Amino acid sequence: MSLPCVWINIFFITGIIFGRYLHPTPFFLLWIATFIFPLFLLRRKRRLLVLSIIALWGAFLSQKSSFYSSRDIASLSPAFRLWVIGRIVKPPINSSLRKRSDLILQVEKVKQEERGEWREDVKGLVKVNVYNPPVDYHYGEKLLLYGRLHFPHRFGRFDYKRYLWAKGIYSLLSVQGKNVRVLEKEKTGLCLLYQFREKWTEAIEKYLSLGQKRISGKDLSKMEEGRKELLKALLIGERANLPSSLRKVFINTGTMHILSISGLHIGIVAGILLFLFKFLRLPYKITYFITPIFIGVYVLISGARVPAIRAAILAAIILWGRILNYPTSFYNSLSFASFVILLNSPLSLFEPGFQFSFLCVFFILYLSPKIKRSLQRLLSCPDMLRGAFLRKPFSFFISSLAVSLSAWSGVLPLVSYYFQRIVPITVIANLIVVPLLFLIVASGFLLLFFSFFSFFALLFALIEIILLTALIKTLTFLSSLPFAHFYLSLTLFGVFVYYLCLLLISEGLKGLKEKGRVCLEELGLGCAKPLGV
Repeated sequence: MSLPCVWINIFFITGIIFGRYLHPTPFFLLWIATFIFPLFLLRRKRRLLVLSIIALWGAFLSQKSSFYSSRDIASLSPAFRLWVIGRIVKPPINSSLRKRSDLILQVEKVKQEERGEWREDVKGLVKVNVYNPPVDYHYGEKLLLYGRLHFPHRFGRFDYKRYLWAKGIYSLLSVQGKNVRVLEKEKTGLCLLYQFREKWTEAIEKYLSLGQKRISGKDLSKMEEGRKELLKALLIGERANLPSSLRKVFINTGTMHILSISGLHIGIVAGILLFLFKFLRLPYKITYFITPIFIGVYVLISGARVPAIRAAILAAIILWGRILNYPTSFYNSLSFASFVILLNSPLSLFEPGFQFSFLCVFFILYLSPKIKRSLQRLLSCPDMLRGAFLRKPFSFFISSLAVSLSAWSGVLPLVSYYFQRIVPITVIANLIVVPLLFLIVASGFLLLFFSFFSFFALLFALIEIILLTALIKTLTFLSSLPFAHFYLSLTLFGVFVYYLCLLLISEGLKGLKEKGRVCLEELGLGCAKPLGV
């Protein structure tokens, strides 16, 4: 079977959707298995049998993730306040802008207000919102908290409950900062790693403030503070304190994706590492082996979000595949990354971040070659650019435009569905933002690398201030253009119709019939002609 991971992922996703919306019981799934498996075995459709087992496994995991156990803290009544002892198991989000800290706590003990004894049988994860925190909290700290338990709900089309359930979190705890006490701190490898992240944050704050003083002779203004928070978001994905005015500019230009660590950032980091190891004259096998390890460490430091994990898995498959001289299929690699993430968290399928991340990459792979060929025919290279020196920049521009158009076309209906807007200016914005982002990330890492040498760190801080100012001013100008964005809200049916039309336009009806016939034959269903395809 060609592209085996693609088929495995398709059937696994089908099972997850089946388990999420039809709510089959384990007994019903077992009944389906006992009925359908002998049928496939008798007809010798072993390939389809394996894929059916994978689909049923996806349905089972999806169904299992949709319920919490009786021992989870979410099973307690929200009518009473309670004391909780637990440990922080994710990097906290400490927002001075909102005067709030968001923590993910692994529960160890619970004591309800109306009871006098501690219960150690209550476990699970809980998301804690600490209002007016007196201090910043850190990964690994053990806390004693007193607050009120409640449950997440929807915000418009964003299902916050489903978003948290995908992470194994079924309840929220709201507490005031005065009702939180740090009991102890943990010293593990991950704690040291997240301390390294905090050192990066301190270096960014210190040297950008010093750089601004060198330029203007005064401290950072409110607008200039945004540059510091923007650099934190671009380097380590920390955007809790990003000013709302600056966040709005990125939303209105369709460039919010650069504020979360994703494939673009991982690609830049991989490029920097490969160049560095080549400069150090390391053998290519050692270079390709250790680069994904460094990328994995960076993903952990940045918070290990879905887009970053997806990009890290793709980088590992590609680089380690080259060591083994194994041919790499991008569709197979993308499907494998999706399967690994969904195997760990099936409900991630319904998160906007997961959908944007994978659909964007898929449509870049699928549409950009077609769009590039069309642009080359439409925008044929002028005679004055036919020289080898000028032809390469023109070809690079066409390729970049094709990638930008394909990414925008691929996620357009999702942006309309979740954010109720269409952003055409993003095609132009990405052509400017991507090269700027490369320079910002590269000089940002040099700033962090030389943070112990004030002269060089200050030099790169000055470069960062210039680049960040250029980025903000460019996006502010683009967002102010007429028809840069407009409001349009698609329904789920509209999203389905859009993708169907996009598929028909890109492939054509004849091409779809041929691909359908090949797909059915690959699944072992024999000739597709009797089915009318």
